Amino acid sequence: MAFIQHKVFITGAGSGIGKACALHFINKGWFVAATDINLESLSYLSNDYSSQCFIAKMDVTNPQHVKDVFDRYALEQENLDVLVNNAGVLQMGLFENIRLEDHLKTIQVNFSGVTSCAYTALSLLKQSANSRIINISSSAAVHGMPEFSVYSATKNAVSALTEALNIELKKHGVYVCDIRPVFVDTPMLSDADYKAKSLTRMGASLSPDDVAEVVWQATQTNKLHWNVGAVQKALSFILAALPFAKHRIIASFMPS
Repeated sequence: MAFIQHKVFITGAGSGIGKACALHFINKGWFVAATDINLESLSYLSNDYSSQCFIAKMDVTNPQHVKDVFDRYALEQENLDVLVNNAGVLQMGLFENIRLEDHLKTIQVNFSGVTSCAYTALSLLKQSANSRIINISSSAAVHGMPEFSVYSATKNAVSALTEALNIELKKHGVYVCDIRPVFVDTPMLSDADYKAKSLTRMGASLSPDDVAEVVWQATQTNKLHWNVGAVQKALSFILAALPFAKHRIIASFMPS
């Protein structure tokens, strides 16, 4: 029997969770299509794993650019097993203190980008049995978080899209889920000029590798929402068990 190599397409693979996912899947023997807005950030793949990879610069906020990259991928590979929608940006701070253009960029990358990639990849995913769309969401999707207002809104939208597509695409054999980690120790957090109160209080307890392992598990098991880390699992349980206290709990993260 011929060996069939599984294939995964990862956005935002230049650092953080995306990079950890790319290396994790390569170590599992998968073919990895890795994209990022910063092509140089993918050099760790082109230098050591070029035969196992498709590498491209991709701006997820530009639908035509997304289509062009997927078209190039399709010329080299006939199908796709998993799409990991990971590319994202984050602005921490009070809503009124962040520039409007930065709020709009967050929406474009975190939600419009996810929508464009899922839409464009679908024709490839439908050609594979038991294919997956795995959206990297956040604990902030569960409830709007102060100092993460628009970011929370985009992740909540991603979760709603995940739920709807999981129902719609079942007939095509495409399973859709999202990953909801609490704070992850990535450059997006460590390099931020401002640290939100909730981040300062809880800290970034998860590593990108922790999340990558859960992404891998999501390729093997059908589950809609994956809460990552003990803090996120506990918070989700408390908010579900004590809905009357939800607002007070979340409001405690508001800076004084």
